[in-house]
Amino acid sequence: YIFQEFTQIKPDKIGQQEEGSGLGLAITKGLVDELGGKIHLRSERGKGSEFFVDLPLETSRLTETWSSGEGCPDFDCENISVLAVDDDPIQLTMLAEMLKLKKINVVTEVDPDNVLNILKNKIFDLIFLDIQMPRTNGFTLVKSMLDSDIFQSKSTPVIALSAKSDLSSADFKQLGFTDFLNKPFTSAQLFTMINKYVRITLAEEMGAVENSKGVSALIDVVKDDRESSLEILRAFVLDTGKNNNDLKTCFEKNDMENAAQVAHKILPLFKMMGDEELSDVLLKLDHEKNVREDEKSKIIEAICRYIDEAKNRISEMDKR
Repeated sequence: YIFQEFTQIKPDKIGQQEEGSGLGLAITKGLVDELGGKIHLRSERGKGSEFFVDLPLETSRLTETWSSGEGCPDFDCENISVLAVDDDPIQLTMLAEMLKLKKINVVTEVDPDNVLNILKNKIFDLIFLDIQMPRTNGFTLVKSMLDSDIFQSKSTPVIALSAKSDLSSADFKQLGFTDFLNKPFTSAQLFTMINKYVRITLAEEMGAVENSKGVSALIDVVKDDRESSLEILRAFVLDTGKNNNDLKTCFEKNDMENAAQVAHKILPLFKMMGDEELSDVLLKLDHEKNVREDEKSKIIEAICRYIDEAKNRISEMDKR
């Protein structure tokens, strides 16, 4: 009854009047219902009430192109220094090349145990830190940074890189991070994040076109740079081949716990490559730690196809 309209009884004394018209919650519920949402409350006598509103919202999608600089936000990034930490060489290389394109000074590190020593010897404007890494994960590392006596560990913005969909920006901030980027992210999202904390200049609007698919998506950001493209493709062949072999071994041993960890690691890459079917199966493996036998085969076969595609692209580029 609390969300229904009501009328207050007349006061016992002249001039006595309780606040409220009796319409507020009814109007609120009507608006929430119109938006397809839900409203509920939690109340405790003597303490008060809390009202909760859930509204269904869709995440907006922003697409972009890096073709000859067209549609790419023209950020003035010179003299910006960034530290990027990720145990995945492919994603680390791609991130580094995106930054280098804008003349950002970038230091990359695959071993989180080396980060504190790096921070003692070099000043950075921004730090990008992957969450899921072996031995020392991102949460442990950011705590070590905050607990250290290194000044910039406390003053430099630290951006979490994560494919975890169950954590919000507030969750990451509570755990010591300044902000987070959800993997896979676009170059626009990356530079918007940098601009948010370093205040670089946005000189032109960004256009919206369809993203590349498959192996092409891996090098779309650097496709005009032959050496950078080859470096990314070779890293993809080497590391994805290793990850695929690890998955095969896990499936053979029915070690679904470790298989789920590998799936979590490679999922952002295949999301970026636009393979929704493979991404869905990897996401299922990551969350449920179990997939059907036919799905196991589909994962291995699909990854093998992409490795072959990358090898063919490398061969074509070597002939030029």
